[in-house]
Amino acid sequence: MDRRQLLTRLPFFGAAVALPSSTLASLGPQENPALVALGSELDRHVRAYASAKQAKADARGRYDMMAPDRPPELIMHGRSDQLLYGCGETEVDVEGNSTPERNGRIRFVVRRWELAERLAKAQPRFSYARDLRRRIKAFDQYEAAVEAAKHGSGLADAIDAVEVAAWELHDLVEKVCRAEARTPAGLLFKARALVANKDLPSLYRIGWGGPLLADAVIAVLGEAGR
Repeated sequence: MDRRQLLTRLPFFGAAVALPSSTLASLGPQENPALVALGSELDRHVRAYASAKQAKADARGRYDMMAPDRPPELIMHGRSDQLLYGCGETEVDVEGNSTPERNGRIRFVVRRWELAERLAKAQPRFSYARDLRRRIKAFDQYEAAVEAAKHGSGLADAIDAVEVAAWELHDLVEKVCRAEARTPAGLLFKARALVANKDLPSLYRIGWGGPLLADAVIAVLGEAGR
């Protein structure tokens, strides 16, 4: 049986989710003290991350009610905007996520720096230059309104808080995965860390915790069977 097969058959993953860290610590009095201390911190960081995510969701709801609509001057309209070809990018929301398709199509919006570059090369008195200046002005006004809504709703601070909580949980999960386990209770700490790891965004998630846990299981259970 390889490590992947072993992990799929471990009976303690379900229990690891339910048992509090204090209970796990009492189950393994001979466990590595460093791992017990790290495991005891896990509950607090998991709660802090969940709380930060909920606060961000609440702030996002307030932001959506305050946020301005994107002006039509900043939306690409196909052939009517041929002179702006190459200035567009796929629209994303305030958190950088792709926005839903509209009428079965992905919406493209203009980029300010592209507009500014074209304006610098355009003849000032031509209607094309006036159009670019109008779009740049609309862009700046829109971005200022977005920033005001982000701060007024608390979303800007909430996004920062989630990132901090995610990184702190990531660091703790990594330490738990690397710490030596001496008893089955220590394995449970590691399993719970991997459960927490799965809830993190991909940017913060570690991908090598499973094999380390499998190695720890083999080491602990092999020692116990001697």
